[in-house]
Amino acid sequence: MTDEKLDLTMPTVFILRGLPGTGKTTIAELLSAKLDAVVISSDNYWSETNPFDTKKVNDSYKWSFERYKEYIKVKAPFIVVDQTNIKTFNYKHYVDYAQRNGYIAVIMILPHNHLSENEMSKRSSNKVSQLSIRKLKSAFEWRLE
Repeated sequence: MTDEKLDLTMPTVFILRGLPGTGKTTIAELLSAKLDAVVISSDNYWSETNPFDTKKVNDSYKWSFERYKEYIKVKAPFIVVDQTNIKTFNYKHYVDYAQRNGYIAVIMILPHNHLSENEMSKRSSNKVSQLSIRKLKSAFEWRLE
């Protein structure tokens, strides 16, 4: 969107995309506070009794999508999806489900060029390693489909 204004009278899903430590959660919290939006984050899957485990990342994404569908079913007016969404296939099903259910889908890409891998690693909520961030950075798909 350039000079257009977002029609906030329509149910809207905000899909955040960005590397760990780029501020997705901060943006999600701001949208939640400003719009009383529900935030769906795979970070909430992890806890003291269920610590972060790279082998369970897909489980956290499935868990997040199930929560997302529940909020769509109850017609939550604003939903924020706070996940890395590195590749198109990571978020396309969120867009499709939103549109099939009468929601507008807004995709927000958080830039990372101004941050070092070290800084992103320190800022990430799951303390993602610099090596992992480097791999995610090289795999990031900028083009929207």
